Amino acid sequence: MVSSEEVAVLVYEQRRILDLMEALYNELAGLERSLLENRNALEILNKYRSDAEVAGHETLLPIGGGVYLPVSISRPDKIIVGVGAGIYLEKDLDSAIELVNKSIDNLRKVIQDRTNLLTQLRNRYEEITARLAEIQFKMQQRGRER
Repeated sequence: MVSSEEVAVLVYEQRRILDLMEALYNELAGLERSLLENRNALEILNKYRSDAEVAGHETLLPIGGGVYLPVSISRPDKIIVGVGAGIYLEKDLDSAIELVNKSIDNLRKVIQDRTNLLTQLRNRYEEITARLAEIQFKMQQRGRER
């Protein structure tokens, strides 16, 4: 006989797992956006490195809200790179590219870790759902026997 406490614990765990899964989906969406931004930055830095005639060309700089500023590209020997926690460092182009590549690798690892955790949570959720269905079936069988 299954106690009502066991059912309550299972239902509570099931709800907590759903909350955790939702948080992970949100986190993964943010991580995917960061990965896309880093890939775009890497693409631009590589083009910047390979395009010897880029100096003096104009481009549009996104400043948010669908607003762009026209800017002229000069070839500075330093690039400003965010390294986290609101800290920015001056790097040469090759070092900036290396830093972005490391960031991409780290993001991929975190995304893989979170995806694995999400899979584990889904599996546990399915186990609980199956157990609760089994309990419900047994209770229905007992109800019919009476």
